[in-house]
Amino acid sequence: MNKLTFTSLLISLFISSHALADVAVIVHKDNAQSLNKTMIKRIFLSKIKAFPDGTKLQTAGLPETDPTTLEFNKKVLRKSPVQIKTYWSKLIFTGTGTPTKVYASSKEVIDLVKSNKNAIGFVDLSAVSEEVKVLASF
Repeated sequence: MNKLTFTSLLISLFISSHALADVAVIVHKDNAQSLNKTMIKRIFLSKIKAFPDGTKLQTAGLPETDPTTLEFNKKVLRKSPVQIKTYWSKLIFTGTGTPTKVYASSKEVIDLVKSNKNAIGFVDLSAVSEEVKVLASF
């Protein structure tokens, strides 16, 4: 096996393993809420704006090109990047929804969630620390 083929193989393995990473939906460690996949989907599509106990919530996510976001959109929201853009364009235009606030890294999402009891976010499962609570992983 020549060097180029071996390097290409390693890059492919890295990309595919990263793309298949699990996504964790996280909240503040003292948050006692319990949410199922449908509720999480509705929260991140701005159809639900409060936790079941009535507490207003704030969503946090990663950039649209981040592999974790792509996995979250596919596994939880069940939408392609184009469908997501179309969905948010419509809601923003009609004034009926606010998209998830985007943070540059999983660390920033975790920092927000650990300091805000009303926040809910998604990150790569491997980035989660004990400072937050994992509601679900996909």
